Amino acid sequence: MRKDKVWGEKYFDLIKVYGPSYGYTPQPHKCILVTSDRNSSCAKSKFERYGIEVVTESRSLGGFIGSPTLRSDWLREKASFWEKAGKTMARARKNSLRQPVLR
Repeated sequence: MRKDKVWGEKYFDLIKVYGPSYGYTPQPHKCILVTSDRNSSCAKSKFERYGIEVVTESRSLGGFIGSPTLRSDWLREKASFWEKAGKTMARARKNSLRQPVLR
């Protein structure tokens, strides 16, 4: 990782100092830093001391950040889940139409 890429560490230090006066208290144990494989070891040495998890891929608000191969695996898993859920709902609907309505 080049020296000019370490801005994140400086930025995080500033957030720790000035954040609380603006109502923001950083919680590093809830943070995930996603970086490339090339920068991973340097990022870990800089950010793990704060308790920030450093990874090369991660789910992000329903999406995925990482290598194309891992993203494809993740998408396959999601598609399989939704396919099974759709089939289950179709079976439930079909079975509910067969049930007589008693009044």
